[in-house]
Amino acid sequence: MKTILFFIITCFFVLSCHKEMAPTPTPPTKPPCERLWIGTQLCDTSPLYKNLIWYSYLSDRDTTRVFSITPRVFGDKVIFSTQFDKYDNDTDILYIRDKYTGTLLKRRKSDCYNANLATSYKNTDFYQNNFVIKAGSKVEVFDMTTYQTKYCFAPEPDHAFNPGFSQIGNAIYLAEYKKGFANYDTLILVRFNLDTGEKTILSKKAKKDGYRPDLSTPFAFDTKPNGDTVLFFTSVEINFDILGSQKTTLIKYNLKERRIEQETENLINLPNEVGGEGYGKIFGTKCIVATGSKVMAFDINTLTKLWEFKRDIVDGVINAVIHFENTIIFKTDFNSLYALDVNTGLLKWKRTDVDANIDQFCEVDGIVYFNSNKMYAIRARDGVLLGRWSNPAPWINEDWIYANSGFDFNWFMGVIVDPVTKNIYTSDGTRAYCFKNPLYP
Repeated sequence: MKTILFFIITCFFVLSCHKEMAPTPTPPTKPPCERLWIGTQLCDTSPLYKNLIWYSYLSDRDTTRVFSITPRVFGDKVIFSTQFDKYDNDTDILYIRDKYTGTLLKRRKSDCYNANLATSYKNTDFYQNNFVIKAGSKVEVFDMTTYQTKYCFAPEPDHAFNPGFSQIGNAIYLAEYKKGFANYDTLILVRFNLDTGEKTILSKKAKKDGYRPDLSTPFAFDTKPNGDTVLFFTSVEINFDILGSQKTTLIKYNLKERRIEQETENLINLPNEVGGEGYGKIFGTKCIVATGSKVMAFDINTLTKLWEFKRDIVDGVINAVIHFENTIIFKTDFNSLYALDVNTGLLKWKRTDVDANIDQFCEVDGIVYFNSNKMYAIRARDGVLLGRWSNPAPWINEDWIYANSGFDFNWFMGVIVDPVTKNIYTSDGTRAYCFKNPLYP
């Protein structure tokens, strides 16, 4: 009997030890990328999803709209906009929010304009406590404290503004043309004083040798040794009597004397090259100009061409340009990114893996941000990819549906990085976002 009892106790002990020594099953782990959404694999471990500070939907009454212009940060506020619905007689809406919490401070519809906001970054700016915004053929200046319209600038009768404007001191400069196909035989350069609201017509450029002035946007200015201020801008002219006949010139305009001081010869050679409105920037004694197909440097005193760089023809048209220190960075519409040395025009680096069709960059601390279906962060000096992040919308709400079919709301609609907090502000079709920047711990 004792033997049997001893055997039972021993077996129990052995089985107990064996149970304790058995390996503990590993709990199943959640795959980092477990969903496919609109043909794209999205991860709940996305840096933007984990770094989300706040987001906000459009209001119920605005659900047929989509976000439009690139957000702009002003002090403790951030400005978003919805896109104008072309099928109704309505204006775009500005949403002014607290940049830290996303609290809506003002939903604002302008009485100044009745047209959609241009999406380009260069169509908005700030002057003192005022927000300057170009929409269609009106430019509005409104107070960021009271949100009341201060000025509403309009073109001459039967005229429309060209895209973009440049702010120099207390004034903005832009061009306007006569509306109607092939009827705009005069281009007018105008100045609006942001302190007084005064409009000044500076210059008129008429049709010459069959070429009609088309696009022109002032982009840079410089002060001469005698104190005169000169304005630089490109002028695009088209001859409708000759198929594909277009020319682009660089103009140096004396603001004090109200006259053109110098104008270059044609900068492009169609059909092998592409014209365009042009980008410009002053670097010391150089004026850098970009058309649709190349980047050039000119001496600001003589307008002598110093160097020229042509993008590869297979890369398409140049559609966005930015500078950082002595580097010019530009993007083409076939997903190539170039960086040139300002002094020599030599290629510093090139990337061909940026899947984006954009018209603006944002640079903070030497990092260039841009986006479309993904958000990119690239180091300006050497082109190193620091981040490529997906829209976290499906992980915020798995039942999320488009507010308006026929548009890819997965795409971001412009990005801005607050230089103070380094937080990222962007939007997709239906949400405004604020993220902690993944590049700053």
